[in-house]
Amino acid sequence: IKVNSKFKKVLLISKMIKGYGGNQKTARQLYYNLEKYYDVKILSVCPSRRGNWNFKNDYLCKSIHNDDIVKIKRYDKIRDYINNNNFHFIINNKFNNIFEISNELNKKFSVISHNSMDPFNRLILDNNKSVDKVFTINKIHSDLFIKNRLKSKIIRYINYVDSNYKVNSRDNFKFRLVFIGRLSKEKNVNLLLDAFEKLERETNLNLELIILGDGKSEFIRDIKNVKYFGKVNFNMIKFILVNSDYLILPSSVEGLPFTVLEAMSLGIPCICSNINGINELINEDNGFLFELNNYEKYKNNIDNWKILDDYDINYRYNMHSLFNKIKDAYSININRWNILSENSYNIIKNNYDKKYVDKYNYLSFNLFL
Repeated sequence: IKVNSKFKKVLLISKMIKGYGGNQKTARQLYYNLEKYYDVKILSVCPSRRGNWNFKNDYLCKSIHNDDIVKIKRYDKIRDYINNNNFHFIINNKFNNIFEISNELNKKFSVISHNSMDPFNRLILDNNKSVDKVFTINKIHSDLFIKNRLKSKIIRYINYVDSNYKVNSRDNFKFRLVFIGRLSKEKNVNLLLDAFEKLERETNLNLELIILGDGKSEFIRDIKNVKYFGKVNFNMIKFILVNSDYLILPSSVEGLPFTVLEAMSLGIPCICSNINGINELINEDNGFLFELNNYEKYKNNIDNWKILDDYDINYRYNMHSLFNKIKDAYSININRWNILSENSYNIIKNNYDKKYVDKYNYLSFNLFL
């Protein structure tokens, strides 16, 4: 790292950093990494044609210094700000709106895309001339960009987790599952609740399901042994994870979820849908994957959420598939669980540790400048 690198300016353009979703976590990680080396400015607003930046409405979060926030939101002022500053490089973390003025900018920018089915990918493909590098978080996403003739350089981006603690080996199951995420259709929350009710009726497992996250009230149901905690901080998430047997995430679409990385970093195996991204991390040596019916039909989609249209058509099959996979997860003996736990912890420690990831991503941003 050059001594004078702190004098170089870098612009991070991001979808609104408020909140605790995956895109927001990535944005904060980017800021914490890059500000060690550069003078980082952050543009994270809901842009408009006439509106002005307002501290009350547009303030981001306590962990980002106020001086580093670009306090403009009009498109013409954003254009002028970018064109009048000599940024070493610019990174766009799923900020769709920047493509409305991309052809007016005098510098190309890099883009981070988190999901292989996201319509954001179409914006990247259609505005290829404005995009220098594209960062994806899983291999199939990179392959789909190549298949769709993206001309920009394609590089892997890695999210990190702190893997400094692992649960101890166990003598018995705790008979507790935990779901972490938005209560939404794409997360298949109802599928999970119905599969859990079926387990309660038809097995003697006597499981408990903890649901962490907020969202639509239609996914909150009064079911025996299901407990909702809403949105909680990471210390609470960690406490519940280490006192559970499995993280369960039955989503129809994901990139590479932080919740899976965080659970595995603690040595908690996962039960997940066999979908793009997740199936590059989880296998029979560290967890369980269940099949979504007809997923093959949609897995190569690069710019739409059409898989969600088949939600009701395949519902019964998918619910039974999840039900059977949970039974499989509790049919193993505790020694096998301890092996899955160890393997989960090691894959995160060796590939997603903060120290390694920071160096890798830093070098990636500086490639081909």
